[in-house]
Parts: sequence; structure tokens; C-alpha cells
Amino acid sequence: PKLNTCYSTPILTTYSNEEINKVLNSIDKTTKIGKRDYLIILLLATYGIRIGDICNMKINSFDFNSNKLIFVQKKTNKMLELPIINEIKFAFVDYLKNSRPNIESEFLLITHTKPYRNYDKRSLRNVVPKYLKLANINTSGKKTGAHTLRHSLASNMLSNGSNIKEISDILGHNYISTSNLYLTIDNKKLQELSLELPNNNIEKGDFNE
Repeated sequence: PKLNTCYSTPILTTYSNEEINKVLNSIDKTTKIGKRDYLIILLLATYGIRIGDICNMKINSFDFNSNKLIFVQKKTNKMLELPIINEIKFAFVDYLKNSRPNIESEFLLITHTKPYRNYDKRSLRNVVPKYLKLANINTSGKKTGAHTLRHSLASNMLSNGSNIKEISDILGHNYISTSNLYLTIDNKKLQELSLELPNNNIEKGDFNE
């Protein structure tokens, strides 16, 4: 279906699964900062979680009884439940045991220096660009912020055969039409995989870094 919207379709930056794996492999997981950054980039790349939601994530968001990651998205105020894969579980435990300062706080990510506090997204803005550079990924003409991994997840899922509903569910969009605009694909494939849209609302600003 054709979307009628007042918002122009942005040109999105995406990275391939191969490039993202190179980024993950470039992280030195023997250091405290490396353990933190590995967990952050795994959450970004595996689930497409917004960096602001990662900053606000609580330790108890990881429910190992149900094996789910559960949190409320700040942007949409929508609760999202995602299955915890083993790689995320191991990175989470490694960070808690061997990286995170041993202080009383409900927040998952805590600064490594005093005064201890949870991170805001500005303080983590260089994490993804740092490892794109270390991994020797060609970023010429591309954005390098954390949100590019959210775009990449959507695009790579589609390339691997996921439909728009599945992509919308993992990204936590209120409207499937928002997921449509995330995908840098040709119109033919979009028409083949798109479901009938219940409405044409677009979540304004969801493409911002």
C-alpha cells in the first residue's frame, strides 16, 4: 500500500551483518570498558534498542526466570519483551561481575569513576563510532551513531526473510508503517513482504540519532 505522509523518507545508514560482527570482534573484552561496550553494542545490534533506553535500563529488566528482557520504551511508553539469547546473557553476567562498579543502584550501566551515576546517551555517543573505526569499517558518507545499528537490524532482518510485522515487533514500533520507512530496500520487495497496514501514522522523529 502507498503511504500518504507529510514526512519525507530519510536516507538511512545501514551496516551489514558482516560489518557488525567485525565491530563486535574489535572490542577488547578483557577490559572493564570493553565489557561494558560489548554489552551495549550487542543490545544495539541484536535488538535495535534505542541508546536512551539502554542508558535507562534497570538490572531487573533482565528476567532470567522468564528468559526475557523487559522494559518500557521512553519514546513510545510501550512495554517491550524480548527473548534473552545466550550471547546477551553471558555479556550481561560478565559486565555485572567484572566491570560494573559494586554500588547500590537499580540502573544497569554505571560510570566507572566517581561520582557514580547511570549514563546518559550523550556520554555514550562515541561508543559505536569508536569501534567502527577500530574495525576498519568504511563509513565514508555514512552516519556512525548508535541509531545506525537499529536501522541495520531492520534492514538485515528483511534481507534474511523476516516480514514487516516481525521487524515492527522487535523494534517496538507503535505502527507497522514506521517499520516500512526504516527499510532501505526496493519497492518490489517491500510490496511482497508488507502486511496490510491498519493506519498510516508515523512516529515522528524516530529516525533521529
